[in-house]
Amino acid sequence: MLDDQGEYINLVVQVTRDLVPVVYSLWALPVNGFQLGVTDVDFNQFDQLAKRRGADVDMLVKGLDGTSPATDWHRAIASSMAPLERVLAVRSVERVTRTASSSFAD
Repeated sequence: MLDDQGEYINLVVQVTRDLVPVVYSLWALPVNGFQLGVTDVDFNQFDQLAKRRGADVDMLVKGLDGTSPATDWHRAIASSMAPLERVLAVRSVERVTRTASSSFAD
């Protein structure tokens, strides 16, 4: 997922009550006084909780690029609360940007 030399990261993908795939690495959501999992909330609730916690994937991966080691990407994404679609888009934009930069350098 990170480069052509075989660096990959594992993502924990869960689905919300309304079946939206999200990346969140823990079973229990960070809600004091309640033991709730991702499947107990709908996407809107999950998203609101992510915003309150500052777990936006765009902020957490800021400064990472194609030269960043897989461990840095994993740490940033694993601590996020984001829809799978957004996590994949972040990686796709970075890969396209890196590929385009390489093409112009030739």
